Amino acid sequence: MRTRRALRRTVLIFTSGPTVIAIVLAMAVAAALLFRFNRDWRVYTLAAAGAPDISIAKAVEELHRGIDVSEVRVLAADNPEAASAAVDAGKAQLAIVRSDVSVPKNAGTMLIVHKDAGLLFAGAQTKITKVADLAKKRVGIVPGDAPNVRLFDELLTYYGVQTGSVTHLPLQPEQIGALSASKLIDAVFVIAPLRSPLVEQVFAALSSGEKSRPLLIELKNAEAFAARQPGVSKLDVPAGFFGGVSPQPADDMTTVAVDHQLVASLGLGEGPVDRLTKWFFSMRRALAERAPYADFMEGAETEKGSQFPLHPGATAYYQDTEKSFLDQYGDWFYIIAMVLGGAGSAVATMVGSFQARGRRTAMAVIDELMSIQATARDADTLATLNELDAAINRVALKALHRARENSFDEAGMETLRLAIDEARRAIDVRRAELQGTPEAAGSGVTAFPVRKSEPTSG
Repeated sequence: MRTRRALRRTVLIFTSGPTVIAIVLAMAVAAALLFRFNRDWRVYTLAAAGAPDISIAKAVEELHRGIDVSEVRVLAADNPEAASAAVDAGKAQLAIVRSDVSVPKNAGTMLIVHKDAGLLFAGAQTKITKVADLAKKRVGIVPGDAPNVRLFDELLTYYGVQTGSVTHLPLQPEQIGALSASKLIDAVFVIAPLRSPLVEQVFAALSSGEKSRPLLIELKNAEAFAARQPGVSKLDVPAGFFGGVSPQPADDMTTVAVDHQLVASLGLGEGPVDRLTKWFFSMRRALAERAPYADFMEGAETEKGSQFPLHPGATAYYQDTEKSFLDQYGDWFYIIAMVLGGAGSAVATMVGSFQARGRRTAMAVIDELMSIQATARDADTLATLNELDAAINRVALKALHRARENSFDEAGMETLRLAIDEARRAIDVRRAELQGTPEAAGSGVTAFPVRKSEPTSG
């Protein structure tokens, strides 16, 4: 019996409103901590197109452990448009895209992977000094992919040169020297970071000696051209950037540039993108060892209303407003606490209602036993006492059924035992009086035994 009481007491403690609220809050905190510090189940897909960007993506795939994900998968797209479409289609969470080609609608910018300058070099033996001189000339385009050809045609159109009058020759860098020496090309349009080895390689390939160096053609009104072309920006080339006996250019000049941006789907939360942006900048040197173009990584434009909005996570990184764990999930804790508080109040009300009903039930049984006790004191016959004794047995059985249904608490059970004992004591005392024998001692019953009715004596 004691074991059952202890078990019932334990169940009542662990099913009480405050205990349930405390357990649920602990579970919520544990789940949030698990979500915060164990993200090994995540898999990110990084889409990229073109040899430099794919090499960067593969470097991220090799060094991804610091991002707290189990795997980074590289999606090698056929072109920049396909890399952008992969994010909008949900096939990739991250992508390296070209600003003048296509940028995902459902993504935000994290950083500039590399800014590519559009540089136009004229051969040393040619008389080309401006874009308008390219009519009826042969121009090599490096790299010779479709976006670069398209950008070159847009420049020709802007400067009033018919695109059909210029021969386009998509080239590899190693082809330039032989073609230039054979006078099969007149100029080269290269799209690459200003400090990249590719630019130096093209410049050197067009040089036939220290005194026979290519001329860097200025793209005048580059800012006006950029204003007309989405994703194109103006870039300043400082005087003497290409050094030597006769440094090029002689004065500061302008040209155009396009960005290769790392973007993240808006479906990624602010916290993960914040940590991703921080990781990319902290790992720039390590990434550059595997993919040299990663060395040209730089921060994105942070001005409000810019052409390419930042992802909220990247904004938090640039503005040093990274949210702590409590900042990110504190509101949820308050909401859960309020909801559980209301639920706990409802549970406490229900428990109180059940307890009140149990007390009412116990009082009804006790009132019935008190009535039996009062009737026993005034009984005139042994038969009446026997009937009252049987009534006590019925009341005790009814009380046992209700106790099994948890209608009584511990105090109620003790009160019932006392009432039953007192009622039976009154019957024993009155029976002794009617039989003319000494008063019977109290039974001291501690449970609910069923007494057998005694036969009526004459």
